[in-house]
Amino acid sequence: MASRLSATLRHPTTKGVRKAPSQRENVNIYVVDPSVNKAWAVLPEFLYIDNATDIPKLKSSTYRQYAAEGIATGINNFVATLPPIN
Repeated sequence: MASRLSATLRHPTTKGVRKAPSQRENVNIYVVDPSVNKAWAVLPEFLYIDNATDIPKLKSSTYRQYAAEGIATGINNFVATLPPIN
């Protein structure tokens, strides 16, 4: 599985994955291309490892658990509103 993912990211435009700009300078992210895939994709983001004020939060298992539960709740709430995928 890891080698397939690695191959996909090396050739993002050929596998239903595309490069997208990030709000961070000189950084790109890879996202599932909805025009090619019949699946929903979610890209949750919280905090940045290179931000000095975020590092203590990222080191806190309590905060990580809180963030994970918030992301899971948000995804579950969103999924509950979706029509079935054909």
